[in-house]
Amino acid sequence: MFKKCLLLILALSPLGGCFAPSKHNIPKEAYPCNAGNLLIEEAPEKIAVLSPELENILTAFGLENTIAAVSDESSRECEFKIGTELYPNTEKIIESGAEYLFSLVGFEESVIKSLSDGGVRVFVISEPRSSNDLKEIYDSIAKMFYGAIEAPKKSESAFAPYKKALEELKSKTGDSSFLYLSDRDLSQPIDTFSFGILSEIFKSGSENAAISEDELAAINPTYIFISGSLDEAYLLSLPAAENLSAVENGKIISTEYDFFSGFMPEQITALSLLIE
Repeated sequence: MFKKCLLLILALSPLGGCFAPSKHNIPKEAYPCNAGNLLIEEAPEKIAVLSPELENILTAFGLENTIAAVSDESSRECEFKIGTELYPNTEKIIESGAEYLFSLVGFEESVIKSLSDGGVRVFVISEPRSSNDLKEIYDSIAKMFYGAIEAPKKSESAFAPYKKALEELKSKTGDSSFLYLSDRDLSQPIDTFSFGILSEIFKSGSENAAISEDELAAINPTYIFISGSLDEAYLLSLPAAENLSAVENGKIISTEYDFFSGFMPEQITALSLLIE
């Protein structure tokens, strides 16, 4: 009945190493162009990446050979491990020869200045909350590496497998609903957040931002995701849980609290394994 969600991020493609990047054969007229909030004069040859999720997006473009440095949390073999998004190692980032640093987290001005003085521009990408947000990330990366002329085609091609996987996952859930529970006291208000991927995959859903057991029975979700102080045994001990569809059909899934708050490619892989 109980499915344990993998806590490790599932990659969409085989792991690659860090290799010397090759020059892009891009027409000069493709630049300059805007990628996000940056004006790009020419395609970068080396980048540093502090987010494993962004590594996988770059791999979807076939750009893994441009990755010169990765975070300590990355499973990619690389000469330059450059700390984490919260604690970046600026000296290592500069030493790697990267022209840009990709991150999902912003940095203090002192860190940005130190990197800028070392020839590294910071490209902070807001964590997406929808598939449209994610597509915009693909568009920005495509512009950076391929210029304004080729970017639309390159972005569509790289995004296509993700789009297809999302549609297949939606077809699995149909009219299903979800409920996210993270506290034993269902009436206890919790910080609400965007469910990102869950909101697009399921027809409806909510979280226990203060509900009663009667309301739990009335919602009767198809899938229940649990975390925090709530565990399977406690959930099943509640009288209201006895006739829940998710309980009867074994659709109780344990995961980390923030796993669904964003919208990254790895979540499609994980959910495809969990939702059967």
